[in-house]
Amino acid sequence: ITNSDRLIRLVNDILDFDSVERGRLPLHRQPIEAIDLLRRAADVAYTTASQSRISFRIEAPLAPVFADEDRILQVLNELVTNAIKFSPPDTSIRLAAQPAPATDSTHAAPGLGQVCFIVEDQGRGIPPEKLERIFERFQQGDSSDSRALGGTGLGLALCRSIVEQHSGRIWAESTVGKGSKFLFTLPAASVVESP
Repeated sequence: ITNSDRLIRLVNDILDFDSVERGRLPLHRQPIEAIDLLRRAADVAYTTASQSRISFRIEAPLAPVFADEDRILQVLNELVTNAIKFSPPDTSIRLAAQPAPATDSTHAAPGLGQVCFIVEDQGRGIPPEKLERIFERFQQGDSSDSRALGGTGLGLALCRSIVEQHSGRIWAESTVGKGSKFLFTLPAASVVESP
């Protein structure tokens, strides 16, 4: 990645992050199937993954969410791109979605609960003491990552803001040397719901 590419990515991330934080990023929510979001994220990353000899496993029942399709694809693209960066060749990345029980903070229709999205890699993992910090601005799992892998340190913070704006939550689970799992929840939707 060139320095100019890195600078463009940083400026775009800062502008997006600022818009989300100030609530100026309008959400155009509509019902959309979770599996469609996962398939689109895999399609976008297919070439990059293939070049690294990484495959995708998609696992999801029919489970509609009520969300802004473009913004959730932005979150998935960030998580999938990170999973590819940290995965060794000849491994697979699991993209999954599954129904999850509702929490008090969701705005889902009564009885519909949430859908939990999962992006799981077989990479090097993240030390436990860094799991919460990686969602803060300008933080990365390893300080050498920004130079070697071209990150800005804003991607996961932006993901957290977008997911929280959807009344969901995002977190990571990891075992050093075995891989990482990034999870986020969105309100479930019925197919008759409208924005």
